[in-house]
Amino acid sequence: MPRKGFGELTATLAVCVLALPSAALAQKRQLPPVETVTYTKNPCPQGYSPMGNTPNLPELTFTANSDLAFWGKLAFQGHYDGFRIVNIASPTNPRDAVRGQPGGHRRHEDILVRAWNSPAPAGSTCDGQPVPTGFEGVHSFDISDLDDPVLVGSVEISTRAGADALGCGSHTITGVPDLDSNTLVIYNQSACTCPAEAFHVFEGTT
Repeated sequence: MPRKGFGELTATLAVCVLALPSAALAQKRQLPPVETVTYTKNPCPQGYSPMGNTPNLPELTFTANSDLAFWGKLAFQGHYDGFRIVNIASPTNPRDAVRGQPGGHRRHEDILVRAWNSPAPAGSTCDGQPVPTGFEGVHSFDISDLDDPVLVGSVEISTRAGADALGCGSHTITGVPDLDSNTLVIYNQSACTCPAEAFHVFEGTT
């Protein structure tokens, strides 16, 4: 599988406190999610784009939303079930541009890097390509066509024989572009409980 550049994006984290409406108001009308949140004066929530999760209960496969990253008029959201790209050109009406594969991510230009932080189960695929059982690490996608992201490279970071680097997958990734040499340096952190090497640095051309 060819290796290609990896991406950088500054992620923004916002913490909101839920405000519970009164019983009478809740019966009167169903409030949009933005109106059910209290917040400080500096942010100004305008729209909402739902992405459901599965609770951590017996006989259910737990899922959760992950990192958010932004590039121009696009937002990128990691999810246990797959990343998605959201068009936020109209802040009051965000809409899905595409949904893809699981994990957190970083973007630089037309390259999106996805973090994979747990061993892949048997039969896993990524963009239609088989993923080896036990794989952990990063995948990079060419998203120049937002309707059809294409897997263009991978780095396996695991304890499997033949892995590109020893570690426990990719929990957090940070990208730093080197514009003079047209490369992107990725700093990778495995989970803090990893008994093997937990920090890695690698690069690719963009």
